[in-house]
Order: sequence, then structure tokens, then C-alpha cells
Amino acid sequence: MMTLRGLGLSLGLVAVMSLASARAASAVTILVFGQNGIANTVTATTDGTTTTITGTDIAVTLTAIENAADGTQAFLDFTFVSDSAASTNGGNIDQSFQGTFSFNSLANNAGINYLSGDFDDLATGAQGGNQLTVGAGTPTDIINFSSDVITSLDLERALSIAFTNLTPGLAICGTSLCGFEASIAGNFSGNIGAVVPEPVSMLLFGAGLLGFAVHRRRRS
Repeated sequence: MMTLRGLGLSLGLVAVMSLASARAASAVTILVFGQNGIANTVTATTDGTTTTITGTDIAVTLTAIENAADGTQAFLDFTFVSDSAASTNGGNIDQSFQGTFSFNSLANNAGINYLSGDFDDLATGAQGGNQLTVGAGTPTDIINFSSDVITSLDLERALSIAFTNLTPGLAICGTSLCGFEASIAGNFSGNIGAVVPEPVSMLLFGAGLLGFAVHRRRRS
């Protein structure tokens, strides 16, 4: 027969595993994309104090999208503008950007809004390297989503966008990133918030704590 100690330890382990599984299952990847072809479709320009990164009607494939078919074709428009000076951090260059983006079924944003929004966060890449990554995640960063298709848009949210094949390599001109051309890909997530444990999980967790307490008392 299992002792109270054994029961408590077992229930505690089950509770911890149940809570961990609930949190791991809470994140929802709502959109993953890559541009069609390998040509550089992104342009960055600078005046020495501010850098603007843009892309207009870039043909992309939505390799994953919630509530629509994987492989859906879309058009991407975005404008990212630096809102601080660039800085070096070890061998990396960092600079904060704010921006807007939209994935639409038609050019000129004339069709279905697959996903659009705005954000404010850091862009970083290796100095002289050929890649720049823009990443943001609430609650520490600002991200807003809207969609005609996707429904998992609640907090917490995250995005990661990679500019690759930078030409020329990443550098600072004046106090901002130098101009470049690049390709683009990325992913977006929603509903990443911690899940409130279900009553059964909490009961198991409480029973586990009781078992630990009894075991500790007996040892003392």
C-alpha cells in the first residue's frame, strides 16, 4: 500500500507536470512567413540620425497561419523607423525601432487582412554581419495585432522578423544603422499568457504540498 509520503510525492509530481504542460500549451504560433524568391526586397535608408526600413507589396508565402491554409500567398507591407541612437554591444549593433506591418491577400492592402499591427522594440545584429533581427514580446514591449482571419490575438504577443543577406554588412553611419538591402522572413505568436491552473490541478498540487509537509514533520 502506498504511504501518505509516497502519495504526497506522487501527487506533487503530477501537479507540477500538469501545470508545466498547461503553460507550455498556451503559446499559439499564428503566422509564419517567408518571401518568395531570393532577391533583396527590403530597403533601409538613413540620414545619419534616423534609419527607415521599408518593404512594399513583397510577395510572401504564409507557411503557417491560423484559420487558413498553409501555403497561402500574400503581400507584405511594412515601415520600421528607428527611435533611438544605434549602439555597440560586444560584437553586436543594437537600435530600437517602431513600426507597422500588414499581410494582405491583395496588393495595396486591398483584400483580406491576414495580419497587421504595430510594435516598438530592439533590432540587433553582428557588426559587419549579413543579418538583422527585430524581436518584440509583451508585456515588456509594445505589440498590437489585428486580423480578419486569425483569432488568437490576445496577450501575451510576440514577433520575430529576420532581415538576411544584408548588402552591405551591418554598420553604423553617424548615430544610426547604415542603409542596406535585404531579404525577409519571420513569425508571430499570440495568446502566450500564463494559463490559470484548473481546479483539479490545484487540488493535486495542494495534496502534494500536504504530503511534503507530513514527510517533513515526521523527519523532524
